[in-house]
Amino acid sequence: MSNSHPLRPLASVSEIDHVHLLSEQLGALVPGEDYSDVTFIVEEKRFPAHRVILAARCHYFRALLYGGMKESQPQAEVHLEETRAEAFSMLLQYLYTGRASLSSAREEVLLDFLGLAHRYGLQPLEDSTSDFLRTVLHTHNVCLVFDVASLYCLSALSAACCAYMDRHAPEVLASDGFLTLSKTALLTVVRRDSFAASEKDIFQALCRWCRHNGESAAQEVMLAVRLPLMSLNEMLNVVRPSNLLSPDDLLDAIKTRSESRDMDLNYRGMLSKCICLSVPYRALGPEYLRPSIPDVGHFARVSVRVRTRVRKMEEENIATMKHGAQVVKGELKSALLDGDTQNYDLDHGFSRHPIEDDGRAGIEVKLGQPSIINHIRILLWDRDSRYRTAWDRAQGRGYAEPRTQVSMDELDWVRVVDHSKYLCRSWQSLYFPARVCRYVRIVGTHNTVNKVFHLVAFECMFTNSSFTLEKGLLVPKENVATISACASVIEGVSRSRNALLNGDTRNYDWDSGYTCHQLGSGAIVIQLAQPYMIGSLRYNSGEGRVHGRGGSSLITTLHKMKLSSVRTFSAPVAFVRHKPLCRLLLWDCDDRSYSYYIELSTNQQQWTKVIDRSKVACRSWQTLTFDKQPAAFIRIVGTHNTANEVFHCVHFECPAQLDVEVKEGSPGQNSPESNSVSQQPPQPRPPRPSRSQSLLPSQPSSSQPSSSSSPSRSQH
Repeated sequence: MSNSHPLRPLASVSEIDHVHLLSEQLGALVPGEDYSDVTFIVEEKRFPAHRVILAARCHYFRALLYGGMKESQPQAEVHLEETRAEAFSMLLQYLYTGRASLSSAREEVLLDFLGLAHRYGLQPLEDSTSDFLRTVLHTHNVCLVFDVASLYCLSALSAACCAYMDRHAPEVLASDGFLTLSKTALLTVVRRDSFAASEKDIFQALCRWCRHNGESAAQEVMLAVRLPLMSLNEMLNVVRPSNLLSPDDLLDAIKTRSESRDMDLNYRGMLSKCICLSVPYRALGPEYLRPSIPDVGHFARVSVRVRTRVRKMEEENIATMKHGAQVVKGELKSALLDGDTQNYDLDHGFSRHPIEDDGRAGIEVKLGQPSIINHIRILLWDRDSRYRTAWDRAQGRGYAEPRTQVSMDELDWVRVVDHSKYLCRSWQSLYFPARVCRYVRIVGTHNTVNKVFHLVAFECMFTNSSFTLEKGLLVPKENVATISACASVIEGVSRSRNALLNGDTRNYDWDSGYTCHQLGSGAIVIQLAQPYMIGSLRYNSGEGRVHGRGGSSLITTLHKMKLSSVRTFSAPVAFVRHKPLCRLLLWDCDDRSYSYYIELSTNQQQWTKVIDRSKVACRSWQTLTFDKQPAAFIRIVGTHNTANEVFHCVHFECPAQLDVEVKEGSPGQNSPESNSVSQQPPQPRPPRPSRSQSLLPSQPSSSQPSSSSSPSRSQH
């Protein structure tokens, strides 16, 4: 055999993996004293060990056994206090073999084992043990596990315990484990808005805790009881005989309950899916409505009045029959919550109500239980070109908003979204500051075709996604001028109705891939599915320090910040830039230029001009920045073309998606400039039309009958 052709064994036998043998052979060293050079004494039990193995596996033991202290002496004996021998034996077995059997260990040993992993900095072991404990939670151990998780700041395990206690609050209150909670853990549990138990049960459980742990902390603990949620009979016959609360506290609670509406009280509710709502949701704006355990400490310091305790389902539609929701008002009730958003027509697949001037009619959904929501999605009937305005109102049993009157009896309603002044179509994604509700009512106020409001689908949920509202309208972060977002081109000529919104910025040529209109006649109009607050967005582009002299303007200071001689003052600063809101690609298959302007409207009647480039020669990509405006319609009007009498647009997006940076005026993918600098050879183009041919599509299509007749054929 030639030496130039070495043997190449199969991949399955080319690597030797005998890790299991290593683990078994090292594990055999644990019980005996063979080759041991250090001994640990735990609860008067001796554990021979090998310092080199422990040092290699754990930084703590490396510092302990090789740090030059007495423990580093040969055959040293190390006494470990506050350590359970059974848990330490499990730890040694893990350090030698990388394995630990958790299912066979008792609960108290498991918690001690978790404590050792935390003490010695064994993060993978700590995580794995926490994961196992999350799977074995039950009523009798959840309080003990939560206490330990809180002590070690184990957020995932703490959240799992919170979720379990939320689902089994009455059983947890009655368990012996509840009495073993530390005061800090106890207050964390009963102060949470999501701990859904009756106030009477909570009060009686706290009384038992005080008797078991001493009444010295009774005053602080009893402050967690929400007395106004208790009936007058409970306050007089349950709370008053306990003598744990002063008569003034009872009188104040009675006064609050008698003078306040029910919706002003701090109701409790349930919480699911391991989300711990540790702060009053109403105290925080939409951008903070993302509860998470690491943020609890920060949010808990916010001084606010607690409003209500609620059930919250993460990103899950709770307006379903599975969750006990039902349509209690409206016609054709069965269709609204069936989840079918495809099979509907003029005769079936929707709910409806007559549109009345007094706004009393509506479609009302009763949720299975009081829930916290900040996001509603509804599908308006959209099988023709009609528009509807939706006056969307959600009311909450168990919630009160300071500026609005609400009710638990469906008499008073708090309005969370008001689109009665805007034309809306198809899917509506409605966001609002989180609030508790049991009933949601959708009131239609206008239909461009008749006096009936049709609703195909209804969803409501709590979303952890951040969002920004201005004047009640959503400020979009993602491009909403897309087909998937239900935007539509309702005026303009194109071979494909929504070519302007399909996201294709590569495949356009002389005959297709663009939308156009005749100069001096018509425009290109885009209708968004719902009104948005659109305009340039401010974003932080970095931080630094500015240096300057007293009295210097910020601009002067920024210019001088690199000069070492300017040191009179120094201050941190965040550099803020404006993100362009919209982006437009003009047709650029030759060297022509265009002029245009852009207007916004909410109703197609009153228009506001936000961009005016009617006297500017523009080519290819256009980045557009303007002050924020409410808009449901965007009108692009061409005023000049250096080649002919037609204005052509290839692509439009709002807001601009900056994942691929495009500079102002840079060529599109199919422009001559783009092909000339590309490393790939230019794609073959259709031959340039003669001057007798039109750049309008030969068979123009439009979304409105009024624009189906194309403008007069202009020449190249």
